[in-house]
Amino acid sequence: VAEALSKDLASKAPTFEPQEAPEMNALRKIFYQFERNIFGLPATTETTGSETEEDPRASQQGDDGEKCRVMLENMHTSPRAFVVFNTQEAMEAAVEACRGGFSYEGKSDIVLEEITAEPDTVQWASFGHASPQEKAIKLAAGFGIITLACALWGIVFYSPYAYYVMTFNYENG
Repeated sequence: VAEALSKDLASKAPTFEPQEAPEMNALRKIFYQFERNIFGLPATTETTGSETEEDPRASQQGDDGEKCRVMLENMHTSPRAFVVFNTQEAMEAAVEACRGGFSYEGKSDIVLEEITAEPDTVQWASFGHASPQEKAIKLAAGFGIITLACALWGIVFYSPYAYYVMTFNYENG
């Protein structure tokens, strides 16, 4: 299996094909362009509105192959990978062939598992942020935000009401 994977990887040259931007409202377009600028991606014609405008960074960074190589080398990865097969039978054969796991480039604890999701149903943008530390930080931040919101509600809304009720004079006349 490892030999077949190595041959398959060697036969495929990496290609970088920019994807079409999804249909967006005005606010989303602003955030989309902001994200592209942060990550150093060239401006798209759809977000800039100009078809002849070139990104000045393109001439500085060289050809697409070099940009792709640099992007891939600087990419943070997750400990999981997905293999998409052309047919269900090919997937079942691969899972059966790798039942006990296999080794690749010195890593011997690689396991191939079947999942029930289809590739188009996975939220790839949110994938890979599942370390226990990240989960604990997000959970603590959630509790902290809820606690601050309750404190703000108590100070801004409940305290004036409680003060009014406590100081109201019930005496007639």
